[in-house]
Amino acid sequence: MGTSAAVLVAILASLVAAPGPLFIKKASTRLKMDIRFLFDRDLLTGIGFYGASILVTMTALRLGELSLVGPIFSLVYVWVTIISFLFLKEKIRAPGLAGMGLVVAGVMIIASGA
Repeated sequence: MGTSAAVLVAILASLVAAPGPLFIKKASTRLKMDIRFLFDRDLLTGIGFYGASILVTMTALRLGELSLVGPIFSLVYVWVTIISFLFLKEKIRAPGLAGMGLVVAGVMIIASGA
């Protein structure tokens, strides 16, 4: 198992975390900052995705080193950008595409040295 399993589980953790900001964004556009926002379904769903990703990340960290798992988890930025494009119809501009490419390239470099 070992290092390659840690890489795969770290990628899974980033995928599990990625929907979290979508639901939190949905909640933020309609909620006022009073006590009721704590019980909003979208907010709780977003927090749930983050919580689940912590559990998956802990598994990845058991399998591999933080210096490997941590940078691989940065793929969450790529997934969030894609989700924003698909579900919120946000534009991805050239600097965003370049940044996503750099993140993916960096993850590939780090994972290949594992």
